[in-house]
Amino acid sequence: MIVDDLVIVTGKVVSAFTDTHAAQMIGYLNITGLKLALLLNFKNASLGWKRIVGPNAADGHPPDLSTNLSHP
Repeated sequence: MIVDDLVIVTGKVVSAFTDTHAAQMIGYLNITGLKLALLLNFKNASLGWKRIVGPNAADGHPPDLSTNLSHP
């Protein structure tokens, strides 16, 4: 889902996010030209999430693929 033409949001029900999930979001960012994506994990009682900054970000940094961004 694209929200306000700014961010891609995708919901999952998984034990943990994988590199495949992040790579899929990077692909979506490349296709749309957007800069930011959020993965939401509805598996547990507390919402897990991961922010992914794509290659189209203005700062010129590579995509953020770190897996330590899940929050309760």
